[in-house]
Amino acid sequence: VILLFSLAVWLFLRAMTILLVITLTALGLLLYARRYVWAVLKEVPKKLYIVTAILVVVQYVAENEMGFSTVSGNIIEELCEVIIYIIAFVYLWRFKLDDFNSRFIHKS
Repeated sequence: VILLFSLAVWLFLRAMTILLVITLTALGLLLYARRYVWAVLKEVPKKLYIVTAILVVVQYVAENEMGFSTVSGNIIEELCEVIIYIIAFVYLWRFKLDDFNSRFIHKS
């Protein structure tokens, strides 16, 4: 029993270490590319932020069944989630890094 417990603790600590390394790496890369990230975020149309924020609020309300029945809340929550993913996918699909990079270099 003690051996199984110590093995479970070791596996948990190992997994947490791996997740910490992944998180720190992602944050480091974001900090390294902060000018590019900020420039990309400034290029996104404001309407897209507003639509996404509205979808997130509706998703939250539907998920917690505030004003919706259980079935309709689940359906609306999933639809909002799918629409958010589609918006992100389409935006990334249309994003041309070479065009953005050349505009970014000329602005600097």
